[in-house]
Amino acid sequence: MNGNSVDNGDLDAIVGRMDASVLDRYDHWILQRLIETTDGVAKAFIEFEMHPYPHLTYEFFWNDYCDWYVEASKTKLRDPASRETALAVQDFVLRQVLMLLHPLVPFITEELWNALGFLEHGTEFMEQSRLPGSAELRAALAARKIGVDEQAVRQIEAVKETIVRLRALKSEYNVSNRRDVAFSYSADPEQADIISANLETIQSLAGIGTVTLVETAPAGQPASVTALGTWYVDLASAIDVAAERERLGKELAKLDKAIAASQARLANDKFVNSAPAGVVQGARDQLTANLNKQAELQRLLASL
Repeated sequence: MNGNSVDNGDLDAIVGRMDASVLDRYDHWILQRLIETTDGVAKAFIEFEMHPYPHLTYEFFWNDYCDWYVEASKTKLRDPASRETALAVQDFVLRQVLMLLHPLVPFITEELWNALGFLEHGTEFMEQSRLPGSAELRAALAARKIGVDEQAVRQIEAVKETIVRLRALKSEYNVSNRRDVAFSYSADPEQADIISANLETIQSLAGIGTVTLVETAPAGQPASVTALGTWYVDLASAIDVAAERERLGKELAKLDKAIAASQARLANDKFVNSAPAGVVQGARDQLTANLNKQAELQRLLASL
């Protein structure tokens, strides 16, 4: 989908297409996660613990590679300077993932192995190629003077965690489908530098609008503490505040009536002493749930 196929005939050919000087934090992060996943699968086989094997492979491919790395690579694929290296890193990962998955879904992996040009010279089938261990992956990268930057890996983990929390904050306030929500954040200089370097990715993957660095917390704005400082969401930038206050007020009024009725019922000794124990406990559980919901609605109203 991103152009003509190139030489993917063996691991060295793929690594030979990488330029160490243009590898960014996300490249280092995905390479490290690939090595860790390969180690995890090897450990599962050595210990005859088969249940972690498909789980590790799935989590890496679906969550780390597809959900994060491919998304973060989109801007690099549009830049001629980084495009070829980004594609080579993707091929490097895909080759290893297909080999890890081969015992599970051999017909699918065999088809993809051929379609993506991974068939090695002189071989007819995927099984004729040997799965590289983590040491071999590191050695192949080292031959191109590529070593995984541990600091970059830690930074991307912090960016990931921050994006997850920003998504959760948007969801909590029912603005998940809005990509124009304004955010601000307070952070120390090191955290601010990481945010600045990854701002475009954070905005894209979290689905947020403008981002501003602030020294003090904006009054009344909901916040979330992340690995990269404290972030505040400006709900007024995304919703009709007056209409939302009215909606929440009506919902809270209904809830207040239900709570008052439950409290009156449970204050009635005749009900508590005569009704079946399960019915009484059900009334208590319902009251607790409604009180929790009331507190949440009051918090939402206060934030507006």
